[in-house]
Amino acid sequence: MDDYWAFNNPATYVASATSSSVFNDTDNGYAHTPVTSGSALQPNTPAFAVDPNAKTPYTEQWHAAIEQQIPFSTVLKFAYVGTKGTHLDNLRDINTNQLGLNGATTVTVNRPYGNLPGTNTYVFAQISELETRQVSSYNALQVTAERRAHGLGFLASYTYSHALDEGSAESASVTNPYDIRYDYGNADYNVPNRFVASSNYQLPFKGSGVLGPLERGWQVNAIAQFFDGLPFSVASGTALGDGLSPRAQLLPGFGNGSLPKGQRTLGKWFNTAAFAVPAAGTWGNSGRNILEGPGTKTVDFSIFKDTHLTESKVLQLRAEAFNLANTPQFNNPAATANTAAIGTISSAAAESTFQRTERQIQFAAKITF
Repeated sequence: MDDYWAFNNPATYVASATSSSVFNDTDNGYAHTPVTSGSALQPNTPAFAVDPNAKTPYTEQWHAAIEQQIPFSTVLKFAYVGTKGTHLDNLRDINTNQLGLNGATTVTVNRPYGNLPGTNTYVFAQISELETRQVSSYNALQVTAERRAHGLGFLASYTYSHALDEGSAESASVTNPYDIRYDYGNADYNVPNRFVASSNYQLPFKGSGVLGPLERGWQVNAIAQFFDGLPFSVASGTALGDGLSPRAQLLPGFGNGSLPKGQRTLGKWFNTAAFAVPAAGTWGNSGRNILEGPGTKTVDFSIFKDTHLTESKVLQLRAEAFNLANTPQFNNPAATANTAAIGTISSAAAESTFQRTERQIQFAAKITF
């Protein structure tokens, strides 16, 4: 005996698949009347399942560092950082047909589960099974230099890293249900090169007399950030059913499809001739996140002025500019094969944070006591 709604509850709960009456949540331990006949089941409805062999996800982390003080009151540090994730959550559609099997060009024909005998009707469409089969890794070299002396402080850090996984989201969906490693590649957050430098300087003005409060208490600050761009994939634009879509076909002789940095433009960020729509019933051979979008280049600047109102009360006035030079922070290009917009960048500064934005200037005041 099957209870359909135990797999998937609808927006409006009813007593059975063919009734509109409200369910009784104390009816024999079910949320409604159990379905006892295949004819009463609502066909082609998605369901969810849990892999009975699922494992507990875990991560392993390790690092090694060496630190040395060098002249000019500066501390230099080198570190290696590593992380490995095992048995990470994923969702895989287990009710799909294998492409190419008996000439199939979609995953929705000849499903393995839920066929009503003697019909072409399926009780369930996709069955998204929660599994723990994905892995991830992160390895990085980190170099930092820090100095604080005589009112001047600075911190500079450079990271060279590589992050790999099969899905960067929590319980990531598997693109190819028959090849979970199809998605193994650069993580969505993989940024190989990242440099950040910050500094602050308390101006050594020691004014006295009537103008003393105006001359004392000044501080200037700056933050410079230079990152590589975020990775992206080239999609095929074709649908295989159940919301699944393959990536594009990477043609031979084009490497990974990228252009030399000097040839990248807003109108053609990567080699669009390298990608094509894959043949019907195939997944496309281009890797996940094999291309890199525009990087981040920003300099933030601020000026603080502290004025002692009393011995315990300080008024601070602040003027802050984010992305002082108003350097455009372009977003990733359109990346769907065989479309007019492929390879073009049409937006910038979409993020709602101050890390990738057009120039923003703000003023503030606060009192500490």
